[in-house]
Amino acid sequence: YTSGPVCVVHPHLWLFANPTAAQAKEYDVVINVAKEIASPLLEEASGHEEPTVPPRKLAGVEYVHVPWQHNASLAQDLPSLTAYMDRCLKQEKRVLVHCQQGVSRSASLVIAYVMKSMGKDVNEAYGFVKHESPWIGPNMTLIYQLCEWGKLLKR
Repeated sequence: YTSGPVCVVHPHLWLFANPTAAQAKEYDVVINVAKEIASPLLEEASGHEEPTVPPRKLAGVEYVHVPWQHNASLAQDLPSLTAYMDRCLKQEKRVLVHCQQGVSRSASLVIAYVMKSMGKDVNEAYGFVKHESPWIGPNMTLIYQLCEWGKLLKR
């Protein structure tokens, strides 16, 4: 991400690696799906970080932390996260989804959202997101789970 966050679903859904506080403040909603990454906004908030679903406000930004590891099980979180993203985007909120590198976990959530909101299968959604952000590359464990997500969406 040489030029900062990338808009993957125009005009309000953005994908990135670990943002600075200044970058995070440019969004209405920040969704962090990296267990090892604390909120960049915590310096301005009191207390320590814990998983946050539903979101909490940090420095005026709706902040959600879902502590996924690289081999995380996404199934339990995808329905609520994609529904939350959909609500935010319908309200024209600027949503930033990030993890440590912006390659695997955050990309998987964005792909899952594209699958649900646009009715695309995993290959179409992957291609759609990859076209906007060439840096993405979810690991095979997450790709397999996205295939399962696609089966669930078809039911």
